Amino acid sequence: MLVAVLAAATAASAENVTPFYTVVAVGKWHGIIASDGERRAVPASVFGAIDLAPDEPSFVVAKGAESIWIGSLAYGGRTVPTPGRTSSPVFGPGDVVAYGAGTKLRVVGGRTFRLPGTVVEVAAAEDAFAATVELGNAAKGTLKSRLYLVAHGHARALVSGFDPYAALPSPQFSPDGTMIAYTKGGDVWVVDRDGIKQQISHTKIAVERGPRWSPDSTQLAYTTTRHGVNEVYAATLDGVERRLTHTKPRPARVPQTGSTMGAWSPDGDSVAVVNYTSVGVVPATGGDEHIVRTFMPAASAYVGPIWWSAAY
Repeated sequence: MLVAVLAAATAASAENVTPFYTVVAVGKWHGIIASDGERRAVPASVFGAIDLAPDEPSFVVAKGAESIWIGSLAYGGRTVPTPGRTSSPVFGPGDVVAYGAGTKLRVVGGRTFRLPGTVVEVAAAEDAFAATVELGNAAKGTLKSRLYLVAHGHARALVSGFDPYAALPSPQFSPDGTMIAYTKGGDVWVVDRDGIKQQISHTKIAVERGPRWSPDSTQLAYTTTRHGVNEVYAATLDGVERRLTHTKPRPARVPQTGSTMGAWSPDGDSVAVVNYTSVGVVPATGGDEHIVRTFMPAASAYVGPIWWSAAY
């Protein structure tokens, strides 16, 4: 059973390190643990993808098919009914919680926006939302997937041509709110609010996923399969890549999962990554990975994703 906590994550003293948070599930324990030792269990009745607020010590998670649970890292939480929910709930700036419900993008305690198809993903910025929308009918072979921008009360398509049967685009707003990173055809792309697109990674067979923005909105880091196992790369917006992780083989009978992208440090100097049940930190320029903590391996073990924000 997991009771261990994360240790300090950099060469600096623990007092000077901004803690990062990671989702951990081992055995019957499921919750959020910080690198400075703080932890918050999620109620057993709550299950789903956890999302932390970018500027508040709060998190949101699905609670069954018809409700969500909004909790705090310091105290309890509340259940919010979400009838007809079709996407995972996400936090945005200013403690905004948004989710898709059929053809509607709903904001908890706020506005509702109608889109032309089923909303299956949502991302939030200070003044806008991005939504992955599915249109058509899968049974009739007419299913399509598009990425929409919702701003100033209006929705318009930014990117089309996604394979609706492949991985979802997973849109992520840049911290300055001007761009959206997403995946398409196994590569990482960026689109601005005017619809101007830029391809970041170029791999014909490998798959890139999970792009995360650097704090200054000038770089992306993401997971790639180009080396046979997962590794983490970073790239500038003109597509100049650099490899960040060189995962060492795991012991026998331990899954060779490689490393997956977690989060950038608030100063942009480091990147937190996940390697099976370990959490580590690697310099953003590349270099040796420092393992922060390895959790007890178990058939039911799960570690990640990671949030690393100066707001906490």
